Amino acid sequence: MKKVIFLTFTFLFLIPFVNAITIDYDSTSLNKTGGIGEYPVLAISQLKYEPYPVEPGERFSLWIKVKNIGSDPADNVYVSLVETKTFSIDTDNTRIIGELQPAQEALLKFENIKVADDIADGINEIEFLLSPGGGYSKNILSRKLDIEIRSVDPILNIYVETYPEILSQGSPAKLNLTLENADNSIIRDINIKLQLPDEIAPIGTSIEKKIDRLLPKQRASLIYDIIPLGDALSNAYKIPINLTYRDETGDTISKDEVIGLLIGGVIDFDLGIKETDIVRKNQKGEVTLGVSNVGPSDIKFLILEVLPSEKYEILSNPREYIGNLESDDFQTVEFNLYIKEDNPEIKVSLKYKDNFNQDKEEIIDVPLNTYSYNEARKYGLVESGNQLMYLFYIVIIIILLLTWGEWRKTKNVKESIKNAFERFFRGLIRIIKSFSWRNIKRLPRRIKNFFDSS
Repeated sequence: MKKVIFLTFTFLFLIPFVNAITIDYDSTSLNKTGGIGEYPVLAISQLKYEPYPVEPGERFSLWIKVKNIGSDPADNVYVSLVETKTFSIDTDNTRIIGELQPAQEALLKFENIKVADDIADGINEIEFLLSPGGGYSKNILSRKLDIEIRSVDPILNIYVETYPEILSQGSPAKLNLTLENADNSIIRDINIKLQLPDEIAPIGTSIEKKIDRLLPKQRASLIYDIIPLGDALSNAYKIPINLTYRDETGDTISKDEVIGLLIGGVIDFDLGIKETDIVRKNQKGEVTLGVSNVGPSDIKFLILEVLPSEKYEILSNPREYIGNLESDDFQTVEFNLYIKEDNPEIKVSLKYKDNFNQDKEEIIDVPLNTYSYNEARKYGLVESGNQLMYLFYIVIIIILLLTWGEWRKTKNVKESIKNAFERFFRGLIRIIKSFSWRNIKRLPRRIKNFFDSS
């Protein structure tokens, strides 16, 4: 049967050579265009493992990347390390990823993997089982990675730490290289030279450093100030290291190593109220929230939710799915609220996944400004038509009082209402006609006499 070989991810080792995984798919797995069929397909690649090389009977940590190279989403994805005579693990051997969209990746770390004591030197395969979940949960795939096992008595061990662990674009960071003399003799004139990629620049420091000597079992740390450039992609980067030193006999030894740095970018966003028709408490209306991605990294699978509070009632669906929000992108979402208090804070939850598919959640209090009636009138936030409404209420009250007075005389409702309207309009006309300066001064007394006579 005809097969098509797909070469997936390049592995980033702590060694100066590169391997790749080859995945074979039957021709029945391909669609008419020669691509992978309409279902999720999982692939893994090895980022790094340390310490390198791995010795028999020792433990090591392994970083892998899982990617959905199929055309359908994968639900409830999990990856399990298969324990064998060669490799076993002291911690849980399964990592749960959850959902992986097409072309989406997730970073996983397996710690405390133990190598059997009686394993011969050489390349050994470590096996993983990958389940795409959902309707394809039975399609469990087996993938294998190469681990070099070598019995050595290393002269110089290298340990790598970065602060923070995942670097952010445009943010300074520290790279700490710790060298350990694991031999029983002194090593001298140690030269260390980094080969930083174009995406990472040193800050006020040389990429080449020196250590005069290391005594047996002694350690020394070298700290580099670095910064990923603002346009650096979120990824794992190889950093070659060249070491030269002299052993106790005076021979010069040169050694090349490769370390891995992760650039993921801190998620940074701006959330606020962009528009609302609520200006006073005890009102209901729409509140439009705007969220902007103001960081260098994309926000994935963003969900925005207004959380309950005693300060307001949520009258609409409190949860809205926004999706992916690229850097410098902006989205708005509308909610219907009833405001119970002045100047409440709207409690908003933002759930999303970062560049390495890790679940994140931020809860932010967004202030909503309200105003008194006079302030709302001053700023033009309420219509002046309310004054006419008050005047209308006053007229109705006057007519009701006049009707009551007429009914006490006639005991006839219709006649009382008719007489009340006539008296009101006659009085109103008299008041309008009396608007001269002379009569205006007498107006308060006449109004009093008019109502007294009624």
